[in-house]
Amino acid sequence: PTRRSSDLGYLDFKGDRKAFPDLPRLTKELARHDVRFGIWVWDRILDSNPEVFQEFEAKGYFKEGRIVGDGWHNVGLKSIGRSVDFSNPAAAGLWGKKLRPFLDAGVDFFKIDANPVTDYVRTHLELSQKYGRHTRGRGFLLSHCNRGSLPDIKRYPAAWTGDAEASWHQPDYP
Repeated sequence: PTRRSSDLGYLDFKGDRKAFPDLPRLTKELARHDVRFGIWVWDRILDSNPEVFQEFEAKGYFKEGRIVGDGWHNVGLKSIGRSVDFSNPAAAGLWGKKLRPFLDAGVDFFKIDANPVTDYVRTHLELSQKYGRHTRGRGFLLSHCNRGSLPDIKRYPAAWTGDAEASWHQPDYP
């Protein structure tokens, strides 16, 4: 049987408890070896966690429009995902509250995906600054390389390559 998005703890603030049953123990052991642990997040929530999805929806914290993901982001095409409006401080605050258990469990930073606009990037850097176990107020995040804003690139310089293909024939990306 195919695992569903909800089984994977994907985009639902639950995490994959099957693959990572004891996150605090894992992050503590990694820290013992001077390894810092971050998690990959998107700017959206799947309805596979209906309680959180409905909470954001009822408060008007999603951007306009619905997104039905493909197989990569939506196992079995069974869920609807909506992007959070990070320009709304209350929406960003609730998002941060939902991520706090991961930070309390030892997550130190975030690798953020999707369109890395200022409010989205800032929200995650500030969470890492305030609650990251090892960032000691400095914060850290990896954002997608597809950033169009030069000020954001200067403010939040660490970026990952994006969805590049591993090939000797890879064209310049992006």
